[in-house]
Amino acid sequence: PHYDASRDLSKQMFLILEEYSPTLIPVSIDEGFLDFTSMDSCVWRNTTPTDYVQGIRQRVKDEVRLPVTAGLANSAKLAKLATDAAKGVGFLEVPAGQEKEFLKDRQVQDLSGIAKNRQRSLAALGALTFGDVAKLPSMLMRQKFGIWGQQMWLFSNGQWNEPLVLE
Repeated sequence: PHYDASRDLSKQMFLILEEYSPTLIPVSIDEGFLDFTSMDSCVWRNTTPTDYVQGIRQRVKDEVRLPVTAGLANSAKLAKLATDAAKGVGFLEVPAGQEKEFLKDRQVQDLSGIAKNRQRSLAALGALTFGDVAKLPSMLMRQKFGIWGQQMWLFSNGQWNEPLVLE
């Protein structure tokens, strides 16, 4: 009901986010991805990625008066799942090497882009969670779903970390 006010708050938030990474991909009026992969050599000297993200969250809260929920992980898909898991807490990091553990009990339907047909096909294989997918043979996933199946298997095993791509 307050679309103009929401759009103004969104613009303020994204103007702040633009200052923190060379790659910002807005996904919706209140959601976006920042890519920190190219920042290792200069940004993390005096801070950690976790502190950096916490600083961004605090700045948006102070200046725009909006709470920000954030997830930090090695891929956009994993960061989105971490953000969803952080609702009510504010922030969740999935450290490198702990991706498979984080994913094992999460429902595959929680990943954006998995349509009902794929959910049903995965369920027919006994795969309701990412942990279930990780236990399936990778070749079966490839045969059933093509390249997407292979990527899903790699993701479920904590081995898929695609870069953010500006289009």
